[in-house]
Amino acid sequence: MPKPSGVVFLALALLVVPGLARAQDAPKHECHVFAVDIAGELAAMKEMLSRSEADTKTYEAKLALVDLTIGRFQVAPALKAVTTESYLLPGTDLVVSASVLYTERSLPLSKYAVTLAVVLAKGPVPNAIEDTGAALAETSLEPDTFIVSVRQRFLLEGKPWMVGVQCQMMTDEDRKRQIREYQEKDL
Repeated sequence: MPKPSGVVFLALALLVVPGLARAQDAPKHECHVFAVDIAGELAAMKEMLSRSEADTKTYEAKLALVDLTIGRFQVAPALKAVTTESYLLPGTDLVVSASVLYTERSLPLSKYAVTLAVVLAKGPVPNAIEDTGAALAETSLEPDTFIVSVRQRFLLEGKPWMVGVQCQMMTDEDRKRQIREYQEKDL
């Protein structure tokens, strides 16, 4: 069974996410857990860029083989309630566990915050936020917060891989509406 040879690099990524007060009235937040064969992804990109005309369908097909969504779940925004989901990493005996936690006043100048954690282990972890080997990200929840993600890199059979969790804090429609409103203010 393949085993990770250790965490070689830890990468945290935070992108823009909406306030908890608004989110409590909105539908649940959509999250997905993913795994990426980094070498395979780079090879697919290099191949696409080397062609005179980009063959988007071929690139997307190759990318789908190395950039995998291994699970999806929804989180209902609730203070101090940890949501954890675990999924088997395909082709291995390893499990990716992802946790999401909403809190009050954990960051300066912010009323609400969200913490995401992801960890790769030999079995499911009840709370990835408390695991010493987890990658963590925390950000304030603001009205324009769109996506939050956290990623962890590791070696699997000598090849670089990455696992992560990404949560979308507002619907695509809400985000498009918000962008239009910002654009109208700038005019």
